[in-house]
Amino acid sequence: MDILEQEYVNNKETKTPKKKKILIALMISIMLFILILVIQSSIPKKTAPVKESFILNGEEKEIPENFIITDEEHVNRYIDLKKLAEFSGYNYFNGEYLKTTEDKNKCYINIDDNIVGFEKDSNIIYVTQVNSIVEYQNYKLTKPIVSYNNNLYINIDDILRALNIKTSYNSYKKQTIIETADYIIEKTQKEFDDNKINTKVDTDNNNKNTLKYDMLVVISNSKYGVIKLSNKDEVLIGNKYNSLQYDEFTGNFIISNSNDKYGVIDEKGTGVIEPKYDKLELINYDPVLYVVKLNNKYGVVDKQGKTVINIEYDGIGYNDNKGTDVNSVKIIKNFQDNKNTIVVKKDGKYGLINISNQDVIIDCDLDAVYSKLTDEGEIEYYILYEGDEISLSELINKNNTKTIIKTDD
Repeated sequence: MDILEQEYVNNKETKTPKKKKILIALMISIMLFILILVIQSSIPKKTAPVKESFILNGEEKEIPENFIITDEEHVNRYIDLKKLAEFSGYNYFNGEYLKTTEDKNKCYINIDDNIVGFEKDSNIIYVTQVNSIVEYQNYKLTKPIVSYNNNLYINIDDILRALNIKTSYNSYKKQTIIETADYIIEKTQKEFDDNKINTKVDTDNNNKNTLKYDMLVVISNSKYGVIKLSNKDEVLIGNKYNSLQYDEFTGNFIISNSNDKYGVIDEKGTGVIEPKYDKLELINYDPVLYVVKLNNKYGVVDKQGKTVINIEYDGIGYNDNKGTDVNSVKIIKNFQDNKNTIVVKKDGKYGLINISNQDVIIDCDLDAVYSKLTDEGEIEYYILYEGDEISLSELINKNNTKTIIKTDD
């Protein structure tokens, strides 16, 4: 090997490591660049915060301050009952229904003459109707009512159950959506009309409650039936009844058939009480009792249709109000010896019968049986006998001085 050849070899050996170093440095730079891009892409970009919005019956509304609150864990959301009632067009009152109080730990809301009552820290609500002779129905919520700044709040998941108002929340848009029963019915009716479907949505106040359970009472060719709200092609009860009225407490329907005979069916259309009566009316929840009419005589049956009071009376209950402060009465709870009694009418006179065994407590000798509300909102029962108004409690305390109450011989 000559000197030139040796020099070439030496130069080649010295240049090769430099090229490798440059190549490695370049590759490291590229990898670092890619790593930086990845890191930057994973960092959330600063965007404008999404503003909470409130949609009521299809219209966006400004959310009032403290209209919606959350618990400390930000898990449960609550809505102000008073503001919700005002938005929905319902009447809100402090205190308890028929009680003269402004207790802010209690409230009730009037929805189409349906009264719904709430109480702080309680998950039990009561429901009744204006001027109803039937006792209150109680329902259980998933969460108790809470208080904030002297206002009562309900968990958003309980609003449908309590007030028949459909609510939902879009967490991505931070959007609270609220739809009242009337709006849902109006929207559904428009859908039917737009599609030229010959069906009308029934607007009876009791039948509106079927919306809570994904049902809808509809009328087609003057006949009543029930369809599924979320799938209107699914028929639950066919359109074959002359009338149909829903009772939320029992979950059943009082119906009349093509022969104008009344009975009771469940939500699947299965018969509960045979439709054989000329009239049938729910009068009591605990136990469930119905007044029935047959051949112009009245009696009482239970929830299975078993006779409780024989169908032999001219009427059940006292309905002839004598004044604005006098209320009709059909059943008196825990009257004597904790007996539940029912008012019966025969030959223009009234009497009381024990519901559990049909024993006569007072013969049909009374001119009237009615109730009044005390100043404290309590119910007090009275009878009218030979022109005298007598408190039933007073009559019992005086050990039957009028000898009206039937006694054993």
